[in-house]
Amino acid sequence: MSAEEGWAQLVSVTDVESAPIAIVKDKITIGRAKECDISLDENKLVSSKHCFVERDRHGKVWLTDTSTNGTLLNLSSRVSKGNKKELHHGDEFYIVYKKNDTELNIGYMYQDMEELQKEELLQTQENSSDDEDILDATVVDSDINAVESSPEKRRRSGEETVTSEPTCKRQKRDCDSPSTTPTTNQGTEEETQISEKGIRKSGSKTQVTLDEDSKTKSSIPAIDKKNDTKDEKDSNSTPTCVFGKDELEEALICIICQEIMHDCISLQPCMHSFCAGCYSGWMDRSNVCPSCRKEVERINKNHIVNNLIDAYLKAHPAKKRDDKEIKELEAKNKITRDMLYPKQTELESGSEDYEDSDDEPLPTTTIFPTPAPAPVLFGLGTPLFGVRPATVCRSCRGYTEPPTPVMGVIGGITTAAINIVKNMIGGNTDTGGAGDTGATAGTTTAGTTTASTTTGTTNEIGGETPGPSTTGGNDGKLESKKDPDEKIMPDPPAFICNANQNHILCACCFQPMPDRRYDYGRRDDVPAQQCTVCWRSFCHNYWGCRKADCTGCLAKFSELNFTKKCLPNLILDNAHESNIFKTYLESEQLSVREVLTTCLQKLDSGAYSCPDQARFRISSTSILCYACGLRNFKELAYSYRRDIHAENLPPAVTARADCYWGRNCRTQRNKPHHAVNFNHICEQTRKS
Repeated sequence: MSAEEGWAQLVSVTDVESAPIAIVKDKITIGRAKECDISLDENKLVSSKHCFVERDRHGKVWLTDTSTNGTLLNLSSRVSKGNKKELHHGDEFYIVYKKNDTELNIGYMYQDMEELQKEELLQTQENSSDDEDILDATVVDSDINAVESSPEKRRRSGEETVTSEPTCKRQKRDCDSPSTTPTTNQGTEEETQISEKGIRKSGSKTQVTLDEDSKTKSSIPAIDKKNDTKDEKDSNSTPTCVFGKDELEEALICIICQEIMHDCISLQPCMHSFCAGCYSGWMDRSNVCPSCRKEVERINKNHIVNNLIDAYLKAHPAKKRDDKEIKELEAKNKITRDMLYPKQTELESGSEDYEDSDDEPLPTTTIFPTPAPAPVLFGLGTPLFGVRPATVCRSCRGYTEPPTPVMGVIGGITTAAINIVKNMIGGNTDTGGAGDTGATAGTTTAGTTTASTTTGTTNEIGGETPGPSTTGGNDGKLESKKDPDEKIMPDPPAFICNANQNHILCACCFQPMPDRRYDYGRRDDVPAQQCTVCWRSFCHNYWGCRKADCTGCLAKFSELNFTKKCLPNLILDNAHESNIFKTYLESEQLSVREVLTTCLQKLDSGAYSCPDQARFRISSTSILCYACGLRNFKELAYSYRRDIHAENLPPAVTARADCYWGRNCRTQRNKPHHAVNFNHICEQTRKS
């Protein structure tokens, strides 16, 4: 298709050998998909439908981005997903722009055919005017105006005239390429045409020419010598590059967001710099540098680059980000002060490999003392006078198990009084600490001997503390039946926190645990601490969550303990359908764990599917939190309920008519009579 048949064209600025692409339709799409008008299937950095160029009914042309990484317009502004910007003649936009790997770059220049024809016509007129004879001007000032009458000079002036190339053949020029403006050696006369009718400059003199219609006009007024001197300095100065950015701006750009860095941080040991907010999002997924893929050992604030950025933005205020974008970037920043400035640094002075060739003293290291635990009130753990202890988890040195929680201030006073009485009578003050085995036998109180075996602690005055008892009744036999909803606590890993160990909070119990997310997958003895779907951190899979109502906040999908509390709204969030399913499980003596096992077997075989299976490849071994696991289990439970035969259900259930909207019905959740009268375990049959 020729360029003349379209209303505009796209010229590649990265592939100089490719022909211009004519735009015939009002909308042209660009992407990796084959159905796109411009298919870029060889580049994996391009989205399936990256962007499109569209002309509206008013004749304006817009560039709309539909990709993940965005589209770079004129190397200065980034068009994010769902946003659009107006295109003008000569604008350049990049589908892929990599500063360090230019071979992967894909960019186009937008050219309007009407504007292109005007430029070519104007260039033709300029070239033809150079061939005409230049008329002599009336000499007003001999120092400013000079009449050029020598044919040799005219011929030389014609030879030095530059003919610009057609606009459609223009390509992106590098800043280091030589200027296309012709220059002559020192001592020769440099002539530059300023306009069609008027001024030509030759050395230090200025030649004024007129067209034929202006021959009868009076003399031309004199030109100021100061302006002439300024023009000479401008003409002798080195021409600047029009295309691209200056070198300083290129050095200050973050490769993640392709904008000038804000709150710059540098990684060690590679020293690559990024925005603090941009790197925070990358830090959650990987511990390597986004640029060179080296392992990051430490993060530092780069004050020198931040000062350069402040000075550059003062000189170029138009390139400063808007306040809304800066606030969004600062909200993403997860780099804490502890990451930038570790609290404790130690110097190994006893190393044999260390040699001090100079007589300078060793640098002194500041060791910050570990703050002492804050005083508590009546054993409740409430800090006095606002003093808060340092972050200490179960794996930290010096960790002590908290006392048995007693509700209310009265309970705290009672506990303190009991301890005082124990010390006065010299009784057993062991309250089941770290060395307590949890079993007592033959405890004697007031001459009476009582034999008991408990998994909790023994309180001589107040009786046994709450805990699961293994006493089997009057005959002392153990119960043989196991509760299917019993919470199973995993064995904690044998790990001791370092002095500067980072900690993360469990999203369920809000208790700290050592941050070992980077080691998961690299070492077999490190359990998972993050959900595969939502990326939130939980502690149950690591060492067991101690929250009272938690049945297991993170585990493998097959090991999640949903218990019977999920049954009231398990099927389509429909209370009536969920009650039917609960009644069926009770009649068949099936537990929720057994239903989950059956569903996961069919999920692994491909018979069932769940919402997050396509994105995250969910299987029975995937690590999920309780919320994400329940969302996927609801879909599996619906498939399980759908496969139940009609003869295994009550006649009142099977006699109902199917709802037109099927499982997608919204009325079933807020109108009980509709849920009772119609069956919703079916697909939607009505489309409108």
